[in-house]
Amino acid sequence: MKNFEPKRLIALILALITLTCMFASCANTPDDPSENDGTTATPATDPSGLVDTAPTGTEAQTDEWGRPYVESPTAADTKLPDDTVITVLMRDSATWNRELYSESETGDMLNDEIYNRNLKLEEDLNFKFEFIKSPTKEDSQRTIIAEYESGGTSDLDLVMNYAYYSTGAALRNCYENLHNIGTMNVNHPWWNQTYVEAATIQDQLYFIIGDLNLSVVDRSLAIYYNATLANDYQLGNLYDVVLNGEWTIDKLLEYTKDTWVDTNQSGTIDLPDQIGIISILGSEAYDGFLTAFGVDILAKNADGGLDIIWDSEKVSSAIDQQITLFSDNNGAFLHSNHTELCNKFVNNESLFWLYTIYASSSTNQSLRSMASNYGLLPIPKYNLDQDNYYTTAQDAYGIMSVMATSRQLDAVGTVFEEWNYRSYMDILPVYCEVIMKTRYLNDVESGMIFDLILDSIKFDTGMVYGSEIESIATSTRAIVKSGNNTFAKEFKAKQRVYQSKIKKLIEDFESRNK
Repeated sequence: MKNFEPKRLIALILALITLTCMFASCANTPDDPSENDGTTATPATDPSGLVDTAPTGTEAQTDEWGRPYVESPTAADTKLPDDTVITVLMRDSATWNRELYSESETGDMLNDEIYNRNLKLEEDLNFKFEFIKSPTKEDSQRTIIAEYESGGTSDLDLVMNYAYYSTGAALRNCYENLHNIGTMNVNHPWWNQTYVEAATIQDQLYFIIGDLNLSVVDRSLAIYYNATLANDYQLGNLYDVVLNGEWTIDKLLEYTKDTWVDTNQSGTIDLPDQIGIISILGSEAYDGFLTAFGVDILAKNADGGLDIIWDSEKVSSAIDQQITLFSDNNGAFLHSNHTELCNKFVNNESLFWLYTIYASSSTNQSLRSMASNYGLLPIPKYNLDQDNYYTTAQDAYGIMSVMATSRQLDAVGTVFEEWNYRSYMDILPVYCEVIMKTRYLNDVESGMIFDLILDSIKFDTGMVYGSEIESIATSTRAIVKSGNNTFAKEFKAKQRVYQSKIKKLIEDFESRNK
């Protein structure tokens, strides 16, 4: 996602202040969960031909948010055949399906934008959506999809599924290669290009994320900091630390070391105590660091295969740093209940909170009502030599696929493209510039960091297909949790298994090209 130049942000802020009866105060407004994928940066040379790339020396046309103007991929007079229905299978929890669907207008800004986006899309293209909710549990949803596929039914067109558990061979058998749908172009700027690159193997792409998928930015990993405690610890301006490129893991260790205050005199670090950094005892705490440290796991080779390319020495060092952070520096606490962690942060009992940008409406409400100011920071870099900050999304975000059994693939492609285009044009700016920056974040600097984080989201083929490769992308999680760095030994022991799983994965893709 490209940062928005706030051409009309001032006008919007004034409108928000004036129309307080409409948008209420943060404490009383129903929460609009976070939104868009936010990582679909427009390429410098746009292969889609839709972005206005003006000749050198001339000014390119921009939209109302300061972005390069992008035309719709759909001709204005496009109409699908009468009685066309596009059926979408989605997870049953509103936490996950809100990015796709809203039953009605409620007065909630993002909800209403999504409702009207869908309604206008149906009217313009002459079709109707049918949304089917399936159990959020990944096994249940896989079973439902497989039943549709095995029955040869054409009743299901699009699927939104749980990212980590949904890229295996059994589900690939159910889906169409998106490169083969003539009404789609995955080079368009509303498709997440780092995910497209990571998920494409042998010119085959069965899963995609775009600006429709709010859950990607919702689940992007970041660090909140408590401004009151940062001032108490005399840490200075943390935004300057980030923007000057000095926000490294060593700096985070420095700020959190020996911050523990044994409030309840139990003799051990526990929930009531004052802590330097808190996080969920799970993927949220562990899985973002390799990406943040610039570690790539797999790379495609000239033969169409995959090679393990991670720097074992750097991975081992990264594990040492995480073990120091979470086990050895007397300033960290991991816990399984995110509500209790949120309360701890809100109550000035933790300096930092490593979590996702957005978790739930109740969490968001708690943050916005806290007495102290809070700020947003990226996960730190590995060292000062690293040029950029990086993050990734915790693996529960939604990915989209097109059912191979659909008998209207061209219509599905048309709707899917335009759905994401309108999310790029209408939903993404509302979320970023209005909901996030004027309701959720406390200051302009946090908004800048928010943009930096969204621009730094990246995916790796080892993440996308990790469930098929012995969970290689998350293999360091248990090692960090144990507090004992056995990476070298475990990687050596598993290397042949990884290679075998990669070979099987590539053979599956090769078989589909025959």
